[in-house]
Amino acid sequence: AGGSSAASPATPVRTGTVSIRDRTFEMVGELRYRKLVKIYARIAGQVVKLRFRVGEVIGAGELLAEIDPAEAEASVVEARAALLTAQLKLKAMEAGGRPEERAKAEADVKAAEAVVKEDTQKLDRMKVLFKSGGISSEELAAATRSRDVDTYRLLSARKSLELIQKGAREAEKQIASAEIQRSRAQLKLAESRLAATRITAPFTGLVQEKHTDEGAFVMGAASPSSSAICSLAEAHTMKAVVELPERMLPFIRRGQEVGLTTMAYNGEVFPGKVAFVLPAVDFQTHRSKLEIEVPNPGLRLLSGMFVKARLTAASTAISSLADLLDRSQGTTTETTK
Repeated sequence: AGGSSAASPATPVRTGTVSIRDRTFEMVGELRYRKLVKIYARIAGQVVKLRFRVGEVIGAGELLAEIDPAEAEASVVEARAALLTAQLKLKAMEAGGRPEERAKAEADVKAAEAVVKEDTQKLDRMKVLFKSGGISSEELAAATRSRDVDTYRLLSARKSLELIQKGAREAEKQIASAEIQRSRAQLKLAESRLAATRITAPFTGLVQEKHTDEGAFVMGAASPSSSAICSLAEAHTMKAVVELPERMLPFIRRGQEVGLTTMAYNGEVFPGKVAFVLPAVDFQTHRSKLEIEVPNPGLRLLSGMFVKARLTAASTAISSLADLLDRSQGTTTETTK
């Protein structure tokens, strides 16, 4: 009887462990300020005072410079007087033309005329004193503004008397109300221009550069020929911009911790985090851009410094079966230049 065939030899089985290997990347780049802006005056005028020095830290809202406020102050005075005139005009219309009101309006006109006459005489005397050096230009300007305000009050008093004498129709009252609204808007604009003569820091930052001097005339920011007051940098957090080869893109994520070193502080590691990966790759170099934010509380890191960035990322990529079976758990390093 025929015997059974010999059993086939067993196929040897090899086992292995799939492990996650850490990959460490090194990249090079440079430091930049996270924010660097030029500060402009909102209105044109002469710079009368600079309140900063290059290299010092200015807090948010602190005064950087002052523009001569004389013209803006005069505009505010004029706008307030115009508003007062409009309000008195409407008040006179609403009051009507009763005898006692007419008598009061006439008395107001006479009183206002007397005040303006006195202001004019005083201003004439002060002009003579100013020419001889007896008073300052500020005192002369104050006297001029006082005379102007009282003149507007006189005009308002005369207009009120005229309206009382003539009476007013409803349409005229509506027009007067609209004039009040317009005057309020003009006053708000004038006050805004006056506030703009004081230039303040929009954020806490380092004064990186001065662009003008005291006594210089600067144009407003809206002008094509505007000139900046200074450059302000947000330097307490720096931004490192490094080149990232496209093969590294799968291993980079926002918020990843990065260690930065510089030539200036040899060996010292400055901790940072990935803030942004440019969502594009250069078709010639096959590299993207990576931005890393690094705290700079002592302002030791400066814009333009050369840096090396080192980060470690877990990788599950396996190149081949042999790589799976034969290589033990460990780390690999890739350095980009």
